[in-house]
Amino acid sequence: MNLDWNNLIIAVISALSGGALASFLTYRIGNRKQDESEFTTLVNEYKEMVASYKEEVHQLRVELDSIRKAMVEREVEVKHLRQKLKLFEKTNIK
Repeated sequence: MNLDWNNLIIAVISALSGGALASFLTYRIGNRKQDESEFTTLVNEYKEMVASYKEEVHQLRVELDSIRKAMVEREVEVKHLRQKLKLFEKTNIK
């Protein structure tokens, strides 16, 4: 009869500790899945932000190139007008 109690006590302790271990492992696995899901969400949001910023940078570069071309055209126009003004001044001085 002593043996039966020992087996019963061992079975109860094993069941309790096994249940606790199973609960703990289930919690850890669930927590890990939630962490992975949150991480994946953060990565996806980051990718969307990066794509948006890349598009904005591209648009700004196009706009900058346009402004630079316009500036070069204005500089050329100013040079021509200065030359015409000098020529006009020379012809009117005489």
